[in-house]
Amino acid sequence: MAGLKKKHGDVARLMAEPELVAQVVEMAEAGRPISEICYATGICKRALYLWQDSSPEHADLFARARAKAAHVLVDETLTIADEADPEETQKAKLRIQARQWAAERWNRKDYGQAKAEVAISISGLHIEALKRRHADAPHDVTDVQPKPVVELAAPTQDELDAL
Repeated sequence: MAGLKKKHGDVARLMAEPELVAQVVEMAEAGRPISEICYATGICKRALYLWQDSSPEHADLFARARAKAAHVLVDETLTIADEADPEETQKAKLRIQARQWAAERWNRKDYGQAKAEVAISISGLHIEALKRRHADAPHDVTDVQPKPVVELAAPTQDELDAL
């Protein structure tokens, strides 16, 4: 029950205190993780998510903050790459990849990779092949009679004994 009271109290604080919202948005724009934002403001994660879900304006405000944070992360990648020592290239590469991943998700418009859409339809090809086949086929129809079925008799006991 204590967690439920805290969560609802935190949501109420976010609704009532614009300076708290400004602090959350500022930290989000700086690229700080949600856990760090929540720890610094004393708000639980679930309350922050509920606040975002409570209004399209709140969700949009946070999304715009994250889009701005993507620019910060990209700038950090350049700094990391420029300052990397040869001995620590793997560590620098990992730090850069993590920031690129976050930037792609936070600001898909500027940093997301475009997905190629390919649609292939073979139904038209199938119909064209059938039309060509029909056009090449002779127009006379030949009636084919099935071959008669030959029934084999079971061997007699004398024939089996002879084997």
